[in-house]
Amino acid sequence: MRNVLVEYVYTGNEEPWQQLIADFLNAVEADARLAGRFHYQVFSMPEGRKVHIGRWDTDETLKTLQSQAFFKTFAEGIKGFAGDSLKSGFGNEVFSTGQ
Repeated sequence: MRNVLVEYVYTGNEEPWQQLIADFLNAVEADARLAGRFHYQVFSMPEGRKVHIGRWDTDETLKTLQSQAFFKTFAEGIKGFAGDSLKSGFGNEVFSTGQ
């Protein structure tokens, strides 16, 4: 599996942040091309720290995701919430338990 780790700090109003996440997750789950091939988790940590972990099976899956309008809306929204605190990086899964 391939993955991305996104980290940032956001201490503003949680409602629009949560709605952006919910809209993205719902759109991913509704897309038959991504079902079972792309997985996304979001964590809210102390002091406003947010952590996102995305996992996918192939480069084709990532390209499919990134070509969707809902992905562009989500990515821009996260950039807006994160500001200068945004950090991200791609990697390959080395060890894991199950899905």
